[in-house]
Amino acid sequence: MDAQVHRPLGDLLEEILDRGPGAFPRHLPPVGSAPRPYRLAVLVGGLCLGPEVDEVLHEWVARPDSPQKRGVMLGLGSLGHPLAEGYLARLCRERSALDAAGQALRALGRIRGPKALPLVLAALEHPFLRAAACEALSGYGGPEAEAALLPLADDPAAFHALARMGAAGARDRFRERLAEDSPVGAWAALGIGRLGDPGLAEDLIPWLAVPDREKARSAFEAYAALGAPAGVGPLLEAAGEEPEPWMLEALGAVPHPEAQEFVARTLDPREPKGFWGRLFRRRRSEPADPVPVYRGLRRATAPAALERLVLRLPRESGRPLRELLLVTAFREDPRYAPDLEAVWRRGELLPAYLAARCLMQIPTTAFLAEAVAALGRPGLVEADDLPAGADPERLLEVTAAEANPVVNLASFLDEGLVDLEDLERQLGQRFAAGAYPPAEDPESRFSGPAERSLGRYLSALAAAKPGRREALHRLWALMVQLEDRGDPLLELFLCWEGVHRGGLGRALFHGLPTALGRWIQGRTDRDLPELDRIAAELPAEGAVVGPVRHMLDRARTALKAECRDMVLLVEGQVRGDMVLIEAL
Repeated sequence: MDAQVHRPLGDLLEEILDRGPGAFPRHLPPVGSAPRPYRLAVLVGGLCLGPEVDEVLHEWVARPDSPQKRGVMLGLGSLGHPLAEGYLARLCRERSALDAAGQALRALGRIRGPKALPLVLAALEHPFLRAAACEALSGYGGPEAEAALLPLADDPAAFHALARMGAAGARDRFRERLAEDSPVGAWAALGIGRLGDPGLAEDLIPWLAVPDREKARSAFEAYAALGAPAGVGPLLEAAGEEPEPWMLEALGAVPHPEAQEFVARTLDPREPKGFWGRLFRRRRSEPADPVPVYRGLRRATAPAALERLVLRLPRESGRPLRELLLVTAFREDPRYAPDLEAVWRRGELLPAYLAARCLMQIPTTAFLAEAVAALGRPGLVEADDLPAGADPERLLEVTAAEANPVVNLASFLDEGLVDLEDLERQLGQRFAAGAYPPAEDPESRFSGPAERSLGRYLSALAAAKPGRREALHRLWALMVQLEDRGDPLLELFLCWEGVHRGGLGRALFHGLPTALGRWIQGRTDRDLPELDRIAAELPAEGAVVGPVRHMLDRARTALKAECRDMVLLVEGQVRGDMVLIEAL
């Protein structure tokens, strides 16, 4: 079973899709203790198999009790599916199988159904089920769960649950138990951080650099989460000269220039230490992984920190580039537009897409002109090199036949570009609600002017795998609905894959009206030549020509309208541009 659970995500997902809805329940029993890739495969596979999965699961609910059914229901409950609630509630009442009852309680805490809450509360009285009941109540949260746990705060399981909830009623308990060793002291620091009371911040300072690593980390992260109200000095002292990655992520989020600059300086190359280090390592060392730095500085405002981040743009790619371009300032401050344009012009789909998502917020004339031109390029990247007279449809067929979109998706998720914890949450909510994506042909779904080539590409991928055709149709529909930190998952995946420009084209086309609206702000009819420069890049023909020309015409009308109310005062006299007014 362990080998099954730890299989590659793509291999497992292929098996789920190929075996169909009838075999889906056999993958559920290990879910409760399985690693995240396994759970993701089960959730994606279940959603892509469609409503027939619900029918199979209802059949399992109606079956007589058995060890197999118990495993399926426990796994289903671990995914938060309400269909398992009734069975799990009955299992909790069986005192003959306490291990199974404890698993059922934990699963009920993920389902969070109000009907099962009294049963979870009653389980607090049972000495062998109390720990599971406490964990379940931390999932429920709310005043009723807190009121039930507070009288049991001396119990480690109850105290841990109160800490995860950030229970206001346990405020004094958190302070009192900070002095205890881990794990209790670490839980107390966690509770203070989640409580969000800056008045408790000073209580954490003595524990920021203690030898107890678990407790020190909890105190450090809690103090940083509270905004370091007593100053960032204690955090910087605890971090030392070689801070750990989790310290950088916590420190960077503190809204204080000194903390942000400290984190940004860790990006600077470091001189080797000692004589032998200088002798054998002549080159200065770069940080092993800059991602925690970028993640921590996502909302950085300190100029010195932002300057260091900008210098990293030319050298990053893949996951580090994605995290770097999520920095809020890059999407809000026009000063960074030239640096973003350099990333946009690299010639690779993923960097171009990531930079375009930023430049759409701070558009320049040069970027808009190049974006309009990019909308006229062929969908398939390989089509750029097709000789005259070659059949693009044949190229599409060959590309689709050679591709394996399921394995490609698994590799994409393994790459680290996506927040898998948030993705699992989104998928779990959809699966629990029975929100199965439609099995609509991509050519029908993606029929807009900038999406037709994309629709044909996705449809060809599904047609090349007849046994998975409907499942792949559902997969594309699901990926359109999902987002990762504001970026549609389908667009991100297509640009990472690098085969088709559909993700970039879709982002440019749908973002162009808003980008043009931002571009004309503060401009007047004197900027009409700039708009002409953008319009000159419009392709001579193609499905996007008409809609894009309409967008540009609306921008032109808005710019011309500015001269109606525009009056310039020159040396005390009123002067208007009569030529342009007459032209209107």
